[in-house]
Amino acid sequence: MARRKAVTDTNSVIAGLLRDLAAVQTSKQSRWGYARAAEAIAALPKPIESYLLPDGTLRKIPQVGPSSTRVILEVLGSGGSATVEQAIAESGKA
Repeated sequence: MARRKAVTDTNSVIAGLLRDLAAVQTSKQSRWGYARAAEAIAALPKPIESYLLPDGTLRKIPQVGPSSTRVILEVLGSGGSATVEQAIAESGKA
C-alpha cells in the first residue's frame, strides 16, 4: 500500500502545480491545456519518474504538451517549479 501512496503523492504534486498554473492563465486555451495535462498526470498508473528517458527527457504522455512537460521536469529535478511560482507571482492571484 505504501508503494501506491508514493505514486499518488508524486503525480498529485505535479497535477496540483499544473492546476495552479491553469488557474492563473489569461488565455482560455492555456487554462484548458494545463488543466487537461493535470488530469492526465493524476490518472497515470505509474510514477511520473518511470516516464523519464535515459537522456533526461520525458516520454510522450497523451494530453501533456511541451509547457507542461517543462514544469514536470522542473519538479522532478528540483522538487518545485520556478515556472509555476513565477506565473502565480506575476498574476497577482497568490
